[in-house]
Amino acid sequence: MALIDTKSALNSITDLAKTTVSGYSQQAIQDGTALLTSSAERLQQFADQMAAGTVDEDDLPDLKLNIQALAKMDALSATAIGKQQLADYTNSVIDILLKTAVKAIV
Repeated sequence: MALIDTKSALNSITDLAKTTVSGYSQQAIQDGTALLTSSAERLQQFADQMAAGTVDEDDLPDLKLNIQALAKMDALSATAIGKQQLADYTNSVIDILLKTAVKAIV
């Protein structure tokens, strides 16, 4: 079984929040952590499937869509953050999660 490094992902999400949405970093960390938690099972499943050779990096767009569906970002949405900044942050968090899944098998 490939092991997802959730601690590393959380550290990356925290760093991202502090540098990209500094005025709302606590809300961003809260939302990023919630997305990590809600997608952890799917990320683990994908990493295991990659390790078994049943999926590969060509399947990442499907995983990204699955995770985007889970991305509520409730705490950030309640702030005065702009829609584009929210979308950029959300996409960056998803990219961190996808990289975490791929790193689990490398």
